[in-house]
This record gives sequence, C-alpha cells and structure tokens, in this order.
Amino acid sequence: REHDSDDYIRNTIYYDLVRKQKDSLVTIDRPEAEVRKLCLATGLLSHIANVDAVISREEQEAMRRIIAEDWGLSEEQAELLASISYDRTTRGLDYFRLSHGFFECTGIEERQRFLKTLFCIANAANKTDNTAIEEIRRIAKSLKLSHRDFIDAKLTVPRADRNGL
Repeated sequence: REHDSDDYIRNTIYYDLVRKQKDSLVTIDRPEAEVRKLCLATGLLSHIANVDAVISREEQEAMRRIIAEDWGLSEEQAELLASISYDRTTRGLDYFRLSHGFFECTGIEERQRFLKTLFCIANAANKTDNTAIEEIRRIAKSLKLSHRDFIDAKLTVPRADRNGL
C-alpha cells in the first residue's frame, strides 16, 4: 500500500496505468523501470501539448505515433498510455516530479533526444509558439541540459514553424 501511495505522488501516470491495465485487455509487458520512465516521458509530452490549455487532435496523434514508434509499443498500448496522460495532464500534473523523475532515470544522450521530441509535440498543431518554446527551455534546465542542447533541439523545428524565433 505504501508503494502505491508513493507511485500516486511521484508518478501518477504510472499509478493510473497499473490500475487501467488490470481492467483492460491492453498491457505493457516491459520491465517496470522502463514503464515508469515511459510514463514520466509521456507526462512531459502531454505537459507541452497542454501549454495552451488544449491538447489538439494533431498533438494527440503525434503523441500516439511517437510513443508507439520511439518506444516500440503497439497502437493499443500507445493509445492507453496517451489517454491516461491526457487525462492526468488536464487535471494537473506535478511538473517538478515529472522532470526530476525523468532526469534520474535517463542519461544525457537520452535527454538530448527527448528534448527534440518535445519540440515535435510543440510543433504538431500549428506553429511552435513562444510559450511552448519557453516551457521546453524550462524543461531543458530541469533536465540539466545545456543551452546548446536546447538550441540544437529547437533548430529541429523549421524556421518557418518557429514564428521567427
């Protein structure tokens, strides 16, 4: 029970995933540490998608695609995880715990790649705006990435889609 309450506080997406897997036919059969990391990453992706207080259809599709392709999950698994993440994000997630948890379980190269993924989500609907860019900058700092890492990731978004930024 204490373990469950710790999950509820530190990684609510993982907490919800464990419960929903019991009720659904969809399970993510991976090592626990990998699933925990995936839940933290998905929470940060949803956080960026929700910067404007709306997770658009394009952002949802981009997240499902990224979760499936980058993490090697089926469409059903990606949909389950993404839907849990959207729900939790719109009700409020602890950004600090997400970023700190993700930092603790990843290496520098994985965090650098992930920053580029955050920009993919930010650019999924319309053009990447300044609010999303600044929120990704904040995440980069939380993940202890350099300003150069942030700029390299930002430059993966075409100039025309960065509103001149």
